[in-house]
Amino acid sequence: MGAEGEDNHKLVAAKVSALLAIGVLSFVCGILPHYLFRTCRNRFPASSVHKVTSGVICFSGGTLLGVTFLHLMPEVREKIARIREKGTGLAFPESLPLSDIIAMSGFFGVYVLDELMHLCVEWYSLRVRKDPKNPKDVLQEKSTKICSQLPHEVSAFSLDKHENSKHQVSISRRSNRHANPVTSCICQSPKANPGDVMEERVSATSSQASLPTEKDPEGGRPRTKLQTMPHISGIITIAALSFHDVFEGMAVGVERELSSILFLYLSIASHKYAIAFCIGMDLVLTGFRLKMIVLSMMTFSVVSPIGVVLGMMVVSQGSAEVYDLDPPISVVLQGLAGGTLIYVVCFEVLQREGTDTHTKGIQNVVFVIVGFLVTLGFKVLLGHTHTQ
Repeated sequence: MGAEGEDNHKLVAAKVSALLAIGVLSFVCGILPHYLFRTCRNRFPASSVHKVTSGVICFSGGTLLGVTFLHLMPEVREKIARIREKGTGLAFPESLPLSDIIAMSGFFGVYVLDELMHLCVEWYSLRVRKDPKNPKDVLQEKSTKICSQLPHEVSAFSLDKHENSKHQVSISRRSNRHANPVTSCICQSPKANPGDVMEERVSATSSQASLPTEKDPEGGRPRTKLQTMPHISGIITIAALSFHDVFEGMAVGVERELSSILFLYLSIASHKYAIAFCIGMDLVLTGFRLKMIVLSMMTFSVVSPIGVVLGMMVVSQGSAEVYDLDPPISVVLQGLAGGTLIYVVCFEVLQREGTDTHTKGIQNVVFVIVGFLVTLGFKVLLGHTHTQ
C-alpha cells in the first residue's frame, strides 16, 4: 500500500512537472521573439532584419506543414479507424477518406470566413471614405487645402506675433506603407534657439483600412488582399492548434507509467516549443502589440496544461479504462484544425512572403523545406505514434 501510494505521488509529481514545463516554456518561447526583434531592429540594418524575419516566417510555415501532415492528420486517421472498429459514431462508407474530407471542410470554412471578413472591412472602408461628416476627412481636406496654397519652397516671410520675425515654412508629404499619405506643415524660426524651435504640424489620415492597389508603393509587389486585418492568420493558427493540444495534454494526464509520461512530454515539447517561437515571431511581424502577444501566447500555452488536468481528473475518478478519449467530436475538431493550418500556411504565410525576385523566392522555399524537415526529424527520432 505504501509502495503504491509512493508510485502515485511520483506519477502526480511527473504530471505536474510536465504541466508546468509545457505551459511556462511555451509562453517563454512565444514571448522571446518580441524582445529579439526589438533588439535586432535597433542594431542591424532594416534589410538584414527583413531577410531574417522573412526566413523565420517561411520556416514556421514549414513546421506547420510538418505538424499538419506528419502529426495531426495521421492522428485523425488513426482515431477514425479506431472509432470505426468500435462500430460507433461514424456511418460513412469506408471508401470515403473521411479525415481528408473533414480537413478540407476546415480549409474551405476558414477560406470563406476570411473572404467575408475582408469584404466587410472593404465595405466599411468605402462607407467611411464617402461620409462627408467624417471628422478625419474634413480635417484632412482643410489641412491639405491650407498647405496646398503655400509654395513648395518659401525662403522667408513675415509673421506678426508679438513682433515681426522671420520664419521658414516647409511642406513635407510622407507616406507610410500601411497608411494613407500624411500632409504636414512645419513652421520653424531660424532665429530661435534649438531648444525653443517652434514646430507646428497639421496632419490627418483617413481610415486605417487601405483598399487594394495595383502596386505596393515601396516594394512594387501587387496587393491582392486588404492589409487591414493581419491578425487573422495568427488568431486562426492559435485556435487551430489549441484544439489539438488539449487532447495531447489529456494523453499525458491519463498515463500510469513514468516512462510513458516522459515520452509523451518530449513528443509534445519537441514541436510545441518550436511552434510557439514561430507563432510569436509571426505575431510580432503582423503588428500585434505586446499586450496582445502576451494574451495570445497565454492562450496557446495554457491549453495543453488544461488537457493534463482533465486527464488527471479522469484517472482520479478511476474511469480511465472506460472513458472515451477519442469521441467523434474531438476527431472532427482536430480534422478541422488540420484544414485551417493548411489554409494559414498556403494563403497567409507563403502568399504574404511571395516576392518578385526568384532568388529570394528560392531562399524562402529552402526555409519552408527546412522547417518541414525539422518536424520530420523530431518525428523520426521520437518515433511517436497515437495508437497506444
